[in-house]
Amino acid sequence: MAPQSFPHNEQDWKTIANGFNERFQFINSGGAPDVKHIRIKPYSRAKNYNYTNFYSIILMALVDSNYEFIYDDVGKQGRLSNSGAIEWTKFYQLLKTGNLKCPPKNANVVGLNFVIIDDESFALYPHFLRPYSQGELTYDRKVFNYRLSRARNVAEDAFGMLAARFRVLHRMINITDPNKIKYIVLACCVLHNFLRRNSNTYYSVQSSEKNTTITPLLS
Repeated sequence: MAPQSFPHNEQDWKTIANGFNERFQFINSGGAPDVKHIRIKPYSRAKNYNYTNFYSIILMALVDSNYEFIYDDVGKQGRLSNSGAIEWTKFYQLLKTGNLKCPPKNANVVGLNFVIIDDESFALYPHFLRPYSQGELTYDRKVFNYRLSRARNVAEDAFGMLAARFRVLHRMINITDPNKIKYIVLACCVLHNFLRRNSNTYYSVQSSEKNTTITPLLS
């Protein structure tokens, strides 16, 4: 599910790529993925007990250059790794079957592949671009890693803004119905996108960092 329209054609992807190029000087990028574990009540230890030793479901999202969620999937079992979580999504199925409708090489800047900006937490899927490993860095590769990291940080920053504004995501959601939890999380994502589009000066990375010390108003 996606709070805003998921890219349906080459032009949609190019619009997202233009944002990354203008803001981060990183070309041919269709977004950055990340996952967040949403803390839940302990109702299924085998399925939802995660590697950091609490019960959770997973929010997997793809983020654009304006820190907006262009794809969200909520509800995968907390025991799954990042790669495991993404492989059970509709996004991955489109990726695996070549149906994302990304621009071909000859339609991209300098004829390069169209890519999803990754770090090393996901497997190396088609169209996923990861940084060079630390053991094989040259000056040019260091510059590349720096630029990739700047663009990749939109995903982490978007999750940080989301959790700082909607403090219910900082604690266990005291509901046993997993479908209701999904709706709560998706509603937060929709409101996040609304605030980014309509109050992006107020609702920014800097403001979220300031708000992390505020006493939560929601119990």
